[in-house]
Amino acid sequence: MMVALIIPPQLLGGVFPWAVAIICILAGSAGVLASRHIEISSARRRSATLLDSMMVFVLAWTGLQLIPMPSALVGLLVPESVDAWRANAALFGTPSRAFIPMSLDPGSTRLELAKGASIVATFLAARVFTASHQRRRVLGGVALSGIAMASVAFAHKLAGATEVFGVYTPVYASSRLLAPLMNENHLGGMMAMASPIGIGLAMDAKTTKERVGWTAGGGLCALACIFSFSRGGMLALAIGMSVFIAVYAARLSRHQRSILRSRTVPILAIGALSITLFAIGLQGSDLGRELSHRHNIGPKFAGAVAALPVIASHPIAGVGRGAFSAAFVDEHGTDKRFFYPENLPVQWASEWGLPIALTLLMIVVWSVARGFRLRRSHAHLGGLAGLVAIGVHQLADFSLELAGVAVVAAATLGAVADSVSIRRTLSLPKLCAAVSIVSLGAAGLALSLIGGDVFTLEVQSRAALDQGDVAKARELAARGLSLHPSEPIFALTGAELAVRERDASAGRWINRAQELAPLWSAPHLLAARWLFSLGELDQALVEIREAEALRPGSARTTICSLLRADQNPATALRAAPDGPEGAKFLDRAALCLPLRSPASQRIDEAARKLDPNLPGPRSRQAERLLAEQRPLEAVDLLQSSKDLDPKGRRILAEAYLQANDFERAAQAVAPLLSAREVRSGALRTAASIYMRSGDEAELQRVLSRLRGQTGGKAKPLADVELFVGKLYESQRRYALALRAYEDSNQAQESREALLAVARVADSMGNRERALLTYRRLCRSDGGKGPACASAQRAAGTRNPASGPAALDAGKPMGNADEAGP
Repeated sequence: MMVALIIPPQLLGGVFPWAVAIICILAGSAGVLASRHIEISSARRRSATLLDSMMVFVLAWTGLQLIPMPSALVGLLVPESVDAWRANAALFGTPSRAFIPMSLDPGSTRLELAKGASIVATFLAARVFTASHQRRRVLGGVALSGIAMASVAFAHKLAGATEVFGVYTPVYASSRLLAPLMNENHLGGMMAMASPIGIGLAMDAKTTKERVGWTAGGGLCALACIFSFSRGGMLALAIGMSVFIAVYAARLSRHQRSILRSRTVPILAIGALSITLFAIGLQGSDLGRELSHRHNIGPKFAGAVAALPVIASHPIAGVGRGAFSAAFVDEHGTDKRFFYPENLPVQWASEWGLPIALTLLMIVVWSVARGFRLRRSHAHLGGLAGLVAIGVHQLADFSLELAGVAVVAAATLGAVADSVSIRRTLSLPKLCAAVSIVSLGAAGLALSLIGGDVFTLEVQSRAALDQGDVAKARELAARGLSLHPSEPIFALTGAELAVRERDASAGRWINRAQELAPLWSAPHLLAARWLFSLGELDQALVEIREAEALRPGSARTTICSLLRADQNPATALRAAPDGPEGAKFLDRAALCLPLRSPASQRIDEAARKLDPNLPGPRSRQAERLLAEQRPLEAVDLLQSSKDLDPKGRRILAEAYLQANDFERAAQAVAPLLSAREVRSGALRTAASIYMRSGDEAELQRVLSRLRGQTGGKAKPLADVELFVGKLYESQRRYALALRAYEDSNQAQESREALLAVARVADSMGNRERALLTYRRLCRSDGGKGPACASAQRAAGTRNPASGPAALDAGKPMGNADEAGP
């Protein structure tokens, strides 16, 4: 049993099918061994309770959602499932199936069935242990599981690790306290559950050694919860410990004197305060900053609120365990994916249906509440407090959707809940054995999903498309739709293939993707590409407008490819949505073209008419004016803006510089230099200003900041020194220019830096230095080319071909303005 509780959370929480398979084997083995080798003396304890039966019933319901049934019956309960299978059959040109499963996502439901089997098997195994008076053994395993997780997390922290166990790099989640539970909220929730149990075991311990050990373990879990920086986890921990202390105090006696005489209550309070102060002492500023953030509180509940229509449209049978994501997209079509509503009651209700979800929830809550009436051990009270903590946490998280965390919580529930018996007698050991055997078999279900989950198939499909492997992409799309028939990602993959292959079925594939995700922009962009290939320009532009209306900025790649192909501004103008969003669309489209191209100028003019305050078009027009040596017009244009963005302010400074108004140029660039993040472009502009104005002190300060931004890396440092050399050379300060060019070449050798060294040395009259550098370039050119001619000239041999052309890329700047980015 200990192994079945400690190992699962370490398997990356059980997020991958292979990990779920191992958890099924561990849970099934623990259940089989418990049912066969543990004797239950009491006949009443040997019988299954209402909670036991309900847990098994819910597992059976999940299995029923997978079993193919007559499509007419499924159509009454989950009509979307029938529609999905029929639509996919039409795409592949195969007959419609007469029998289909209720679940909108049978592949995910298959994995959830395996997870559910491991959870129920662990729960029943814990019940068998508890019925044989071995509750402490189960709760000890739960506490050790939490302590092991906290220990591994702090070991990663001390080692400065960025990969879990030095092997796995988190992709979909990350935590500031790296652990096998990679999501900080999952880690915080588990630690909040384990900490009260550890404290309860310490209070029950008979020896000082055990008491100290469990106390340290509980404190370690509490620290891990705090250092996970999960606000929900910290709140859950506070609630769990408060419940533990309050119930303990209430149980002491109803007389005030007994409570006042107790030393345990103040010790618990002081311990909690000490841990908090210790955490504040180590990372108080970071904790304060995290707790002050409010920007992501709303989204925590947005998924739960948005999921209510899913429940309303499938109130009886649900959409299928694990099918929430597909149902959510089908219901809302939003471009944001909610794979979980991050609210356990909502998750259950949407996937199992209201009757089963509410019944299970009421029985669980009732059984836990009844457990508080029993005056058992302090560990028992710790288990109840831990369940309250993680239960509250599930109102804004989904850690119990991870098998590795759920089996630990299920064991806790089995150890401390007090459910009522049922009239029909069911043998608890036999029920445990039967479900455990199912769990062992369910490992095969989990293994069949390796490489078949939505994430893996999506990544593989995109890779196949990027590599042009049509056969593999088609195979992955077919497998994806067979396992996840309502998942729009795989309909999009099929549509992409059909468009690339110019297949006649492209329209059907695109329509199917739009049906599954009506508010995604990707199907509309794919439709635009397809219509362009057919010569239907007007319809294609309509699709681009639709994509932009759904998700501003999503059509940039598509519109850029069209503009670069025909250089026709009308393409962008006709595709732009109305109003301010249309101006932003045109702003992004203009960036696709060269700054001074007529099409880019026309698009910017149209954008400025739609939104005169949009900074991008104004800044680009000012850059064009500077390129035409019209700085005063650029100043007037930029000063007409109510509020300049950083780029516009930098261009204004360059305009003043070009107009030789150094004082105003310095005033314009000053706010950029005092910003929290100073970009290198602003520093280069400032350096040009201070060089031209002769402010040597400010120039050196700015150059020092420029060099500091490189972090000592070779290429950035070489680029900065090259820029510095050009600045000095533009002012005929050749000695400093030569030094900067040599520093650039030393940081990273480049032809441009060597040509600059030779050119400046030649200008200084240092013919020997110029000759050596030209000969070096000549050798690198294979003894031919302009560098060789320059070497001959420097050696005193006139070559008619030599001259200014020999300097090619090393031509000095005409003025300091060109030193800007």
